[in-house]
Amino acid sequence: MLFYVQGSGKTPYELKATGAGETFYLACSCPAGRKTGKQCKHARALLMGEVTALQEGSGDLVELAKLAAGSSAIAEAMDRPLEKMPHRPPEGASCVKSLYEVGCPLIDATDLTPQYSEEGGDWKVRRLTLHERWRNGNLKKGAAFELTWEEMSGDVVVQADGSLAYENVKPRARPYVVRGKSMQTVTRKKFEDAYDFLIKAMAKRG
Repeated sequence: MLFYVQGSGKTPYELKATGAGETFYLACSCPAGRKTGKQCKHARALLMGEVTALQEGSGDLVELAKLAAGSSAIAEAMDRPLEKMPHRPPEGASCVKSLYEVGCPLIDATDLTPQYSEEGGDWKVRRLTLHERWRNGNLKKGAAFELTWEEMSGDVVVQADGSLAYENVKPRARPYVVRGKSMQTVTRKKFEDAYDFLIKAMAKRG
């Protein structure tokens, strides 16, 4: 029985379950699992039902629990607290646009509706907004959450004729921006970190 979970790298780790009961063992292909031969955090997380990083194998989770029942692997997983594991983007999602195109199970599981937009020209923006709906099914105007990639930053300055113009324009060091109705806006350098923050913020929404 095989499972695949997303770790810190691009390639998911493989977890292989063998045996049952006292002979049950869950081996992981991550460096810690290979070098120590002990249960790594990925194996313990899977046994404890933490599946946010699970990429393949969700259909076998019930059978996995049956095989692991009464095993030392379960006892160890319960005895050793899980580290806080970051949420990793779905396979094929490496930016705001591809996240919208590929889709995200953690977003689909909510009542939020994703929408994508982008702006070109000298000021490139890629924006994923997540909207609540009214009882009649219409989308609420303001986004509940927003994940944006903004290439540049600058100051908006009022010109002599009353028009607005950007000055001090430069590339953003932290181009990913996460916004929400009831949260402080945060910026991140990497897409993966921005995605992790977005999912955690959504979880707090309830």
